[in-house]
Amino acid sequence: MLDIKPDITTIINDHQHPIFRFKWNAQHFLEQMKKAAAIPVKGYDLTRHLLRVTVMLNTIGTLRKKQYTVDDTLVKLKLERMQTIGYNHQSKLFTRKTLSQTDFQTPYPKTTVQVVEEDCLVLYEQLMAKGRRPLLLNMANATSPGGGYRKGDGAQEENIFRRSDYYHSLDGELADRTRSERLYYTPKGELKQLKGFGDF
Repeated sequence: MLDIKPDITTIINDHQHPIFRFKWNAQHFLEQMKKAAAIPVKGYDLTRHLLRVTVMLNTIGTLRKKQYTVDDTLVKLKLERMQTIGYNHQSKLFTRKTLSQTDFQTPYPKTTVQVVEEDCLVLYEQLMAKGRRPLLLNMANATSPGGGYRKGDGAQEENIFRRSDYYHSLDGELADRTRSERLYYTPKGELKQLKGFGDF
């Protein structure tokens, strides 16, 4: 992979590319990332960008095959069709109605906020396993869904894209159209099908 440009769009449409046939080795990836982190780099780090692009291409390949292998165990994915709903400053989610203070009830007696230095997806899974309903706040790029995930950038949003099928929801250009339905809310609060499949 060292001889390519760090950009998934140069490979994603070549379904026969060798990257989609390689068996993923998480340990090898971690070793390579650790090795790359040990080398002082000023500015752009080509090696880490290429490693992250490799992860994203592996994720895409896994989703296309609908299966992956971990410790010699085959895991089959049950992928459901998703709906992505776009909103803008004119969107209305519901019609306005006035509530009296006695009618207003919060669903929970209290809300707890904690700031923890932890991988957001690992922590999310831990809370789900405990029966909680956590909210994962994605510090998203306002103009480019996924930020620089296509080119191997390394912030939170790009990390979430590499570790999930989030790109199907937000990247209309690369999404699998058989798996993702794109909708939007009108100024009248109606949910309608988006014409075309581009970005919102």
